[in-house]
Parts: sequence; C-alpha cells; structure tokens
Amino acid sequence: MKRPLIIWTCCLLFLACIGEDFVDDYVDPNLRITNAIISIREGLSYQFEAQFFDESGRKVDQPSLEWSAVPPSAVEIQPDGTLKALKAGNVMLSVKTVGLQGNPIEATLSFTISPKVVTEISTETTDTTTSTTDTSTSTSDTSTATTDTTTSTSDTATSTSDTSTATSDSSTSTSDTTSSTTDTTTSTNTDNEDNNGDEDNTNGGTDDGIVVAPQFFEGQIRTTSSYALEGNFRLEHNGTQLILSIDDSYRASSSLPMLYLYLTNNPNSPEDGYEVSLVTVFSGAHSYTLPASIGLMDYKYLLYWCRPFRVKVGDAQIFD
Repeated sequence: MKRPLIIWTCCLLFLACIGEDFVDDYVDPNLRITNAIISIREGLSYQFEAQFFDESGRKVDQPSLEWSAVPPSAVEIQPDGTLKALKAGNVMLSVKTVGLQGNPIEATLSFTISPKVVTEISTETTDTTTSTTDTSTSTSDTSTATTDTTTSTSDTATSTSDTSTATSDSSTSTSDTTSSTTDTTTSTNTDNEDNNGDEDNTNGGTDDGIVVAPQFFEGQIRTTSSYALEGNFRLEHNGTQLILSIDDSYRASSSLPMLYLYLTNNPNSPEDGYEVSLVTVFSGAHSYTLPASIGLMDYKYLLYWCRPFRVKVGDAQIFD
C-alpha cells in the first residue's frame, strides 16, 4: 500500500514542478560583443571582443569572425577586431560568423566618435621697468658774524654785529616710475602633436577618451511552475569577479526538494551551464560571489531547476 502512495506523490511533485514547461535543448545561436563602448575619441584605438554560442548554448572556441563598420571613412578596423577612430560621428560596428547549419549570425553595436579637444590658454606676463629715484638736496651754508667788543674804562661801547644767516632752499627732484606690460598668448593642445594627434589605447581603460558600457545587468526572476518564485536581481562585475545580488522582493517556495540555481545559455536546461548553488534562502536579499573566470556575458539566463525531477521551476533573462 505504501509503494503506490509514494509513486503517486512523486508524480504529483513532478507535475507541480514542471507546470506547462517541457525540456527543450535547442536555443538560437548567439553572437555577442562582450566589451561594448559608448564613445571613443578621434585618434584612439580599441580592441573589441566577441563570443559565439551555438544551437545548444555552448561557447565555440576561436570562431571565424568578420568585423566591419559604417561609415568606413570614420574608422579603420583590423581582422582581430582592433578599431581606430578616424573621424567624429556615429558608427555602427558589425561582427559576423556562420552557425552550425551554415546560417549567417550577426551582432551589432552603435557608438560615437567624439572630436579631439583643443584648448587655448591665454597667459599674461608682466615686465616692469622702474627708474630709480635720484634725490638732490642742497644744504644751507650758514655764516655768522660774531661781535667784537671794545671796552674802555670810562665809556663802554658795545657794538654787536648783526648775525646774518643765509639758508638755501632744499631742492628735491624725483623721477617718475614707468611700468610696461607685455601680453603673451600661449596655445596648448591636449592631443600629442608629436604623433599628429594619434594615440594608442587598446583596451587600456585609462584614457578619458573611451567610455566603456556599464558593467552590470538587472532584471526580474519569474516562476514557470505552480511554485512561488519572484524577485529582482543584479549581475555586476566589480573589476575582479562577478557578484549576483538578489533584493528584498525575492520570494521562493520552500517546499521544493533540492532547488538549484544555475547560470546558463539555455533557459530550459542546466546542461553546459554553471551551478551557482543549492537554494537555501527563500525570502529576502542575498548574494552569490562567482568565480573570476566567469565573464559578465558568458551566460544569458538564470535558471531555477528542480534537480530530483530534472525540471525547470523559474528563470530570468540577464540580457537581450
């Protein structure tokens, strides 16, 4: 009696997990430009990279790629994807390859070439010429006549001379001080004129003339079964590795046996995907730190997978 009951319970769990979904291993082949930019300045160089994923979601090593851009007069592009910006304007970059069935597959990217910035700085230099003041002072000569006194016994006569003092006027002459100012204009060019304004910065990321696209994706987790599963996520590269963050809106049913989270290129199967973790958090914010070997655009989907019954419970699309 117990055996039929166990079988029946397992069948109910299987139907509950799978809902209306069926496992499908086919996905559309996908070509991705993995290091997109928003803008680049005239004269700078940048090497683009692309990855190709086949009809099963597997990454193809060293695919044959053909790069091009329009208008062709605005850029020079090499077979390895290295682009040099020649002329300011809008550019459409394209990379193509061939799928397993011989069908052409293409990825495109729009960005802007910004003009060189030339700044002129006016500098004022002042030369001052000063004439030294010469002061001439004439000092008075003073002449004093002193009285001769003659004294007799009977009559005393005193004759006093008048004292005459002649004082000259002091005369002072002071020269004027003259200042002359000379304006000097200096022209400064922010580009390196020694190489005619051409600068190489191949994926350096340190030059202000290249604006790289944001290194994160955000989206929503959704259920594809009768079990509760919802929430918002953010997949971000912090410079060394990927961080998958799930916010406070996250809710998941705790009644599923062994629910796993995967990164995958096939929304219907974890095959060739990366196993993130057994799900142990069923409510609220939490995060996962992923290996540095995983790139931001290596996987296109989050997949919640019921491992005992090999069925999909929910998913989320990371990027288009």
